[in-house]
Amino acid sequence: MITETVWCLIKEGIQVEEIIVLTTEVGREAIISTLFADEKVWSQLANAVATDLRFAPSSYHIRLIPSEDGKGDLADIATTSDNQACADFFLKTLHQLTENTHGPLICSIAGGRKTMGTLMASCLTLVGRPQDRLCHVLVSEPFDNPRLDPPFYFPGCAPGHQLAGKTHSNTSAHLELIDVPFIKVHPYTRSDINDSGFSFMDLVKTRQTELDAHRLPHVTIGLFQDLQIDAAKITLSPQQHGLLLAELCACAAKTRPVDWLERLDWIKAVQITMRQQAENRRENDHNFFNIDPHNGNTDGLRTLGKTLRKTLDQQLSPHLSQQLFPSLRQKVPPYPPHRIACPDVKLT
Repeated sequence: MITETVWCLIKEGIQVEEIIVLTTEVGREAIISTLFADEKVWSQLANAVATDLRFAPSSYHIRLIPSEDGKGDLADIATTSDNQACADFFLKTLHQLTENTHGPLICSIAGGRKTMGTLMASCLTLVGRPQDRLCHVLVSEPFDNPRLDPPFYFPGCAPGHQLAGKTHSNTSAHLELIDVPFIKVHPYTRSDINDSGFSFMDLVKTRQTELDAHRLPHVTIGLFQDLQIDAAKITLSPQQHGLLLAELCACAAKTRPVDWLERLDWIKAVQITMRQQAENRRENDHNFFNIDPHNGNTDGLRTLGKTLRKTLDQQLSPHLSQQLFPSLRQKVPPYPPHRIACPDVKLT
């Protein structure tokens, strides 16, 4: 798939400066025997695209994946330790290339073991820059068939190809380079990779821990002091619970209050629902109903909001606390409705 990818890039108008292949011993032998043997496929490609392609059967251009113990190179990717060694080598190599060059790095996941392509994509997510690309090449039938004789490398590589007694002209071959979108977290991983002793798995665990800290969990809130964040139960006073309930009911309706008076309106709507269902509850459960500012004075409500935020900060991460009950001036978007389970309250 090396020749097909390079062909597509040249046809896109991309100036391919050099080609580097990360592979196993088996892969190296296959590349040398198919591209640099008597057929001289690589020379044919360079002539066909009229470009000086810097690629040779050298240890610089064809880089072998070292074994996990460092005592040799991998013949193939066959075990868990082989995959670990492959991931570490990919990450180290891509990091070096992205740190030492300013031009775009184009990574192809075509060819090789499926895990190799997957690991390449994962590593580029960790170190890729805005200008870097991840791609895959698609070749139309029957030119993608490994039984084709001679093999297909690029349009014009041979006068014709035999398959099942039929001759196929490669002038009808269609090659398409597919860009694979990927998330780039390079600015957050650079310092970790620069430290000695990093590994792919360590870096993945570190990034996942950081992402988990910002993940918005599922929130379940009832009418009377039953609040659960994922599997953890959160304790609030009746008044704090009622204030948060009004906020989350608004979020479930895909909105946030614009001021404290609007928060008060929603609290009143929640109070109506609570009273309707509180006939058989203890009197202590009705403490929330005492939130009733006179003449639109919301000072007491603001104070309650501060105590609610403080209580949430004590039991949750600051990020989550801010998402559940933010300061009005922060203009935080509504907590995702699909992450909330709350009573059906008609807000006014």
